[in-house]
Amino acid sequence: MPQHLTPAWIQALGPEAEEIHSTWLHRLGNLMLTAYNSNMSNATFQEKRDADLGYKKSGLRMNQLIATKEHWGPDEMQERSTCYPE
Repeated sequence: MPQHLTPAWIQALGPEAEEIHSTWLHRLGNLMLTAYNSNMSNATFQEKRDADLGYKKSGLRMNQLIATKEHWGPDEMQERSTCYPE
């Protein structure tokens, strides 16, 4: 989830997008490690996952789990938080 919500992210997160964003923005369950963050910026989850330098091709195991997801929202962030407790 990006620093600033875009219309595409608001649509993906649904009617509670602002609350979800506020709650999860800086939690470990949402933070991704990548050298290409500035390139990915506010792209959609699918764009970040499938990009040439995206999560699917990441050498980091924590990103490879994310790459298996079809959607990125509160349920996925909660699941990731339990894998990597804060």
